[in-house]
Amino acid sequence: MITHITSQENWKKAREKGNYINKSLEDEGFIHCSTLEQVPGVANALFKGVNGLVLLYINEKKLESGVVYEDLYDTGIRFPHVYGPINLEAVERVRAFTPGPDGLFGLPVMEAKQMKTIGLLGGMSWESTLEYYRLINEEVKYRLGKAHSAKCLLYSFDFQAIEVLQHQEQWEKLSDVMVEKASAVKTAGADFIAICTNTMHIMAPDIEKKTGLEVLNIVDATGKQIVNQGLTKVALLGTKFTMEGTFYSDRLKNRYAIDVMVPTEDERETIHQVIYDELVKGVISDKSRKQFVAIINRLSGNGAEGVILGCTEIPLLIKQVDVSIPVFSTTHIHAKAIALKALCGD
Repeated sequence: MITHITSQENWKKAREKGNYINKSLEDEGFIHCSTLEQVPGVANALFKGVNGLVLLYINEKKLESGVVYEDLYDTGIRFPHVYGPINLEAVERVRAFTPGPDGLFGLPVMEAKQMKTIGLLGGMSWESTLEYYRLINEEVKYRLGKAHSAKCLLYSFDFQAIEVLQHQEQWEKLSDVMVEKASAVKTAGADFIAICTNTMHIMAPDIEKKTGLEVLNIVDATGKQIVNQGLTKVALLGTKFTMEGTFYSDRLKNRYAIDVMVPTEDERETIHQVIYDELVKGVISDKSRKQFVAIINRLSGNGAEGVILGCTEIPLLIKQVDVSIPVFSTTHIHAKAIALKALCGD
């Protein structure tokens, strides 16, 4: 989902005409858009104190014109640009966009009573799920203030059973289990699903198909952050299932033009063992930290511009201060995206 700020009058004309165009399309060949997180900065730079605006929520998949993420003005941030008219079918929602008393705009959020209910599939492991719960609620409190917290439903798996099936490569059985529990949280009132682990996103398409609920995909949330920093080649650390599978690297390449580097076979084995023998059990070892740092540094020397901590336990071990290249903590990125979807609906 991307957004575009325009006037109520321009939006009225678009509805009458059947599509949306503006002056920048005529002058520059594209329509300036933003990701949801970029909205406040754009609004305050260009529209401070302006009333009578609306925010268009645009589904990229429904656009008939192409979208390119670019940094054309050397800001260090890539913005989505739509190269052609915006067809009205792609605009899924229009919201009045009003500045505060000081003339400044904030992130557009729902009223607390409109907050969506999150369906969390966690316990894989509970160590990282604990972080998810904390981060999601901190973001909601930050956005809404007072004593607000997230509306969420959590199904927490017994990870031992999941781990056994993973190492037996019983992926169909795991998919059936994940779909069953996703259906349970849907029945309980969840508006969308969030899987609190990287590896089990292998089942995300199956869950979406069989439950009818959107899965807020951790790969998409991470890919958008990488694109925003202007990077095109990153290292991926995670379980062997994540590093050696294609569900992560293919999605990043096909959707975000990001190339993925993975560690050597021996390094992958080391990372995998540390995850399952230490991190999921709450063991944080300085020896393992040094091993991970050495692996990241080698990948950086071979061209990796950043590193994805593609297992939600790895951020318990590795922090930005440990390495010189940008670190993408999937736990933090995904948790924030989950909170913003609950608050903003996108």
